[in-house]
Amino acid sequence: MKYAKVLTCAIAVLSMSTASCLDLSTQSTGGTSSGTGGTGGDGVGGTGGTGGAGGAGGAGGGSGGTAGGGGSVEACVGCSFGRRYGDDEEQGTAAFAVGDDGSVFISGSYNGSMFLGPNVGVVDGNGTEKQAFLAKLDRTGNPQWIVNPSASANVGGEGSGVAVANGIVAWGGSVGNDPVLRDMFVETRNLAGDSTIVAKTKLGSQWHDDLTGIALSSDGKTVYVAGVLHGSALIYTGCPQLGGYDAGGNPNLVVFALDAMTLSCKWGKTWTGGNHNPGTIRIAVAADGHPVVTGGYSSGTLSGTGLPTPSGAFLLKLDAANGNLLGAKGFANALPLAMTVDASTNRIVITGGVTGALTFAGEPYPAPIAPDTTHIMVLAYDGALEEKWAQVLAGPTDQYCQGLSTDGAGRLYVGCIHTGSLTLPNGPSVDCTPNTICGLLVTLASTDGTVIGDKSGLFGAGQPIEPGCLFLTAASSKALVLGATWTVPMTLLDGTPLNPIGGSKDYDVLVSKVEPLP
Repeated sequence: MKYAKVLTCAIAVLSMSTASCLDLSTQSTGGTSSGTGGTGGDGVGGTGGTGGAGGAGGAGGGSGGTAGGGGSVEACVGCSFGRRYGDDEEQGTAAFAVGDDGSVFISGSYNGSMFLGPNVGVVDGNGTEKQAFLAKLDRTGNPQWIVNPSASANVGGEGSGVAVANGIVAWGGSVGNDPVLRDMFVETRNLAGDSTIVAKTKLGSQWHDDLTGIALSSDGKTVYVAGVLHGSALIYTGCPQLGGYDAGGNPNLVVFALDAMTLSCKWGKTWTGGNHNPGTIRIAVAADGHPVVTGGYSSGTLSGTGLPTPSGAFLLKLDAANGNLLGAKGFANALPLAMTVDASTNRIVITGGVTGALTFAGEPYPAPIAPDTTHIMVLAYDGALEEKWAQVLAGPTDQYCQGLSTDGAGRLYVGCIHTGSLTLPNGPSVDCTPNTICGLLVTLASTDGTVIGDKSGLFGAGQPIEPGCLFLTAASSKALVLGATWTVPMTLLDGTPLNPIGGSKDYDVLVSKVEPLP
């Protein structure tokens, strides 16, 4: 078993970048999202302890987790760190979250086994299917624990969401050895100390159901789950609104509200009539405590919302008490890939890509320069779903973002990638090596979208454009976490190499934490 690389140079931590890929054709037709982006930052941080490496699972897309906030900002020596986990198999991450105490939670998948360090790992008997995992690193990057949701520890699955609030960590994904027959799973665990489980449940129709996002109410009492259902053989109880539901084989949007202590269902809602893209569906909690959901549909309708058909992207606001629709907005020619809420400025923010002309907050944005390409987009609404501002970055080739988080005090951290030239908000056009992905981290003011800073060219030689890679961000009032699924050697801006662990073509998990915030 090989151990993970450790970045001992503080500037290497702050300049660490990770890239990944997004199959845009899959995104627009209902496939699972893969991710993208880059990271960076300026300043000096401390160094972390030693991590370990272990087995791996296939890398893939997934939904971004939500980050916990709160707590006072304080100096912390050794709280900035970088890690790369992997071996000669494959493993991938799908979501990150940051606890109030600065601890980091990672959700994803692996194949066979996965170790973060000596005696901190899981070994499963299933060598053919990916396994889901949730891992915890402490504030300085030392591995604390890693768990698998399956009691038998050999059932296939993928972790795709994680959120923390008020002493609780909630996570979930899909589970089942046959990918066509998978259901959703949800678990809640204690945030501090060991990995003691609070509750667990399974949701779904026993036919290729996907959990694509998870969020917690600020008091940690309610878990909100978003995803898609394909069938009608519902196996969960306590959600009478869904008793007669049948998706007819199409992926249809579903949202659940669950009691965090028992995971019993408070309410569930579905929207039928269309092909709802699981790769774009995300969920968060607005400043007033009501859940908000974004996503896209490539055909049909989104029943009961009054939104245009036959295709488009949507933002829904639901009543926290019963799931009833409080508001709906549509926006065409866009792929929503991540969402966050900054309660301090009452902003609901969505990022992803623009695939055509866009008019937002009364301002027109042109279609991408070349056909079938995508521009970076960041869209902001207030709590009443009124359009407030947009940022669109253009280039002749694909540009888009999947990493989005907030410090809860007016700053947004947006992780993006570009595959050619790109005009930066605060500077000239930058170029990426042909046939590779380059990273970009943009910091925005959530009130009006003002660009506070940007950092480009974060990948050295660049990451080849390959399916299955992922880039995510998570933030709290104390720290920013940048994470990715990565395949090739990476050279940091200071020249420090970060090589694959095991095979050169295998996916590894990268984690970089910056504390205090850049």
